Amino acid sequence: MYLHPVRRFVIFSLGVMLFAFPRQKLFAQNETANWFFGDKLGFHFSGATVTPLSNGQLQYNEGASAISDCRGNLLFYTDGVTVWNRNHSVMVNGSGLLGHYSATQSSVIVPMPGNCNLFYVFTLDGEEHGLTSGMCYSVVDMSLQNGLGEVTQKNSLLYTPSTEKMAAVLHANGRDCWIVTHAFGTNQFYVWLLTDAGVSAAPVISSSGLPIVSLVDAIGEMKLSPDGKRLVYVTLVSKQAEVFDFDDATGVVSNPITLTSNLFDAIGGLYGVEFSTDGKKLYITNSDIDYLNKSGNLYQFSLDAGNPVAVVNSKVLVGNNAPLTDLRGLQLASDGKIYVSRSLGTFAGVIQNPDVAGTACNYIDLGVATSGNTCSWTFPSFVASYFRNNANSIPIAAFEADNGCAEQPEHFIDLSENTSNALYEWTFGDGDSSNLQNPVHVYDLPGTYTVQLIVNKDCCRDTAVASVTIEDCFYSVYVPNAFTPDCDGYNETVSVVGKGIRSIDWSVYNRWGQQIFATNTPAKEWDGTFNGENCPAGIYMYRLQVDFTDGHRKYLSGMLTLIR
Repeated sequence: MYLHPVRRFVIFSLGVMLFAFPRQKLFAQNETANWFFGDKLGFHFSGATVTPLSNGQLQYNEGASAISDCRGNLLFYTDGVTVWNRNHSVMVNGSGLLGHYSATQSSVIVPMPGNCNLFYVFTLDGEEHGLTSGMCYSVVDMSLQNGLGEVTQKNSLLYTPSTEKMAAVLHANGRDCWIVTHAFGTNQFYVWLLTDAGVSAAPVISSSGLPIVSLVDAIGEMKLSPDGKRLVYVTLVSKQAEVFDFDDATGVVSNPITLTSNLFDAIGGLYGVEFSTDGKKLYITNSDIDYLNKSGNLYQFSLDAGNPVAVVNSKVLVGNNAPLTDLRGLQLASDGKIYVSRSLGTFAGVIQNPDVAGTACNYIDLGVATSGNTCSWTFPSFVASYFRNNANSIPIAAFEADNGCAEQPEHFIDLSENTSNALYEWTFGDGDSSNLQNPVHVYDLPGTYTVQLIVNKDCCRDTAVASVTIEDCFYSVYVPNAFTPDCDGYNETVSVVGKGIRSIDWSVYNRWGQQIFATNTPAKEWDGTFNGENCPAGIYMYRLQVDFTDGHRKYLSGMLTLIR
């Protein structure tokens, strides 16, 4: 708050990101910036721009998952069997995972709360393998292999037999994460919680809705809404969808709404499902199973229509496919759009405005071109919370300071952006440091010092660095330009600051020119009152005459801001 009116300067971010800080929430969106799917295809998302990629290693695999850092740089991806690092090479110990390359949702990557280097890879077996390997998890440590990562724990069994359906979302505490699957042969959901202690020893089990008893109905997507309040899955051949309430505080699944097969076209089965960003709209794909005779429809349901009957009756056909392709997997993206996998096609469909009711959601079948090769049935799976409307932005470090004097307070003011719940690391260049947001530091000796501010937020760091010149100011004086007499214990008063001062004549005036404070005592402070009453917030003028011990005199005038 104390800023020298002449020497004030601002230091902006250098954009430095590191992976070593032990705090975490999953509220950013750049973690979903890189998708890999289909025949060595991919998308890179940056704001509203989608760039096709052709360097992925998946080849006609069905389920997949990928994870990037907080700035959108690829970390690794997997098909549930093999893990590839950011160089698209097989990660050390990254082969032989027990997911199935043809499982609908073969894998989902979940960062471990409390550790920015560890990631859990949850995998599912496929219908072709009889679902026997079930749901497992492996652990990737990104601090190993010079940042390329290594699989350090592999194929820890959670449950078998599971269907090919899996989804993940943040716990209500905003830190831990739920991972959900549906058991095969029953109507039970198995829900595990990942915390900083690892995967919960026992799942939360909910019996709700219809049982899944056919192997082919084990196929089809499951999704959680970004806000963690709803869950949905579809079955391939029986063509049923069920929507549930999900309690993100307890992991309990309840209150099913069944969308029966007669609601959909007579063709094929159901495969893809996704929520809009606000969780109020539900999209389902209904397509031919036969690769030779392709057709497909895209339906929307309004979950805010009212009671279950109203939800069922809200069905709207919002799109269908071009010849020679069908409509399969659905995936919400960081741009707020939902992408539709058109199997064996070289375009992905795009729902441009998924929060909007009816055909105004604007489905474009030839929405975005791939890099030339063809799509398969799905896109990567992600933790649904990445797509929340209130997802936080990455921190941008910046600060301001005033070049001051040795043996006097130097005030550093944080000007960083997107720093809710952030932590601060200051180093002042003289061996001292601080973790305060707005520290005050005293340099013992004159010189030029390199000051660094690192802002740490949710496993994402940003750094600002600058040189600060400290002078030998034996005969010096200045008046801080602001103070905050608001009873919080900081900056409650303001006074003349300097060295070598013998006497002063200091007066403060309000906007009407009325003198409201005066002193001849250098140490005397103004507390923001006049005649025992608090002065209002605003700008005040001052005049100052200073006589130094060496006999010279200095006159100053300026503005002083009172902040309450």
